Amino acid sequence: MRSATLLLITAARALTPLSTHQLAAEHAKNVQRHESDLADSAKRWGAPIPVTGDDDASWRAVAAPRTVLAAPSVMPRAVARRIKREADARFSEQTSMSRFSMTEDLRDCHADELPRTKRWLRAFVASQRFAGALRVPEAANATQLAIYDALIVKYAPDLARDRAASGQPVHRDFSTLTLNVALSDADDFIGGGTRFEGPGDVTLTPVRAGDAVAHAGRTRHAGAATTEGERYVLVCFLASTAPDHARLSLARAMDLRRAGKYARAVRAARSALPTDAVDAAELHKVAGLSLRGLADASARRRPHLAEALADAAAAHLSEAARLAPYDVVALHSVASLALARASSGEDFRAAAELCRAALRAARTDVERAYPAHDLALAEGETERLSAVAVAR
Repeated sequence: MRSATLLLITAARALTPLSTHQLAAEHAKNVQRHESDLADSAKRWGAPIPVTGDDDASWRAVAAPRTVLAAPSVMPRAVARRIKREADARFSEQTSMSRFSMTEDLRDCHADELPRTKRWLRAFVASQRFAGALRVPEAANATQLAIYDALIVKYAPDLARDRAASGQPVHRDFSTLTLNVALSDADDFIGGGTRFEGPGDVTLTPVRAGDAVAHAGRTRHAGAATTEGERYVLVCFLASTAPDHARLSLARAMDLRRAGKYARAVRAARSALPTDAVDAAELHKVAGLSLRGLADASARRRPHLAEALADAAAAHLSEAARLAPYDVVALHSVASLALARASSGEDFRAAAELCRAALRAARTDVERAYPAHDLALAEGETERLSAVAVAR
């Protein structure tokens, strides 16, 4: 009885709109998270770096619809070679693959653990050469930037579980600005680069070690699969010292969802809504997925409550898919929920069409796997119900 009551209270919190007091409390948690992040950055990287004037014209826009900038030779090739050697020495001490990235199919290490890399990166962010990257709109108003994390990432097919391709799935970073500096020449590998999601997609592969790409952290992107050779890249995540409540709410919501604290995740996500379409899509998605988790947990004991939670989840996920029509996770989540709730041939046909929409947006075999599986289920159930109807 006690657990059932707790479930009811938790679900009620997730379904109830936030009061002014609750919004203020969520806002305060964001500030607390931001101050903690800045303190950690200062401990590892030193004080925030003042933004200098935009005196470097070598950065040019290379991708739309989001602003992505590229610049050649921001790092001397000799420095790139030294950083690779420094990272390889650290990799040789590791007993596992990736510890910090979106997948285990690569190797990575924190750049602040590498003295030469740390010195070069902090000096570069403080330089005029870096300043041109601040033409990314999300960073345009920043007066100071904190390096809240930086990684050396190594992609190589022999690091991948399938021994065929080493990459990262589509994701967004929790930075104001993300800087990528190639440590390998394009001739050193096949495949690779950074794929930016959008109409037609754009994959950028710097030609020479030392070339750089900069983009807003919230721009959805992926590490395109490296199928031969080795690709090294230095990735730096920079945050404005002014708190960005949409970014902070999303970061907290995702952490809470991963911890199974679904109602708190919903409240964190909703506290930043409404906001612009890019952030709103992600906030609706994490709110919808969290409500789906609560619905699944409620299904056996309180089916009517589970239905209300599923309705709320469907509303959030549908809005996420509308705002981000290239987000396969959002599209498939809508399809998956429709499939789970389907009971008639018409329902299953509608779920199948939603699966097809997710498949049309997919660009990799990994992205296609779950929508294809659910499409087969929906089509199979449609055929079965059609056969039953004919038999009657």
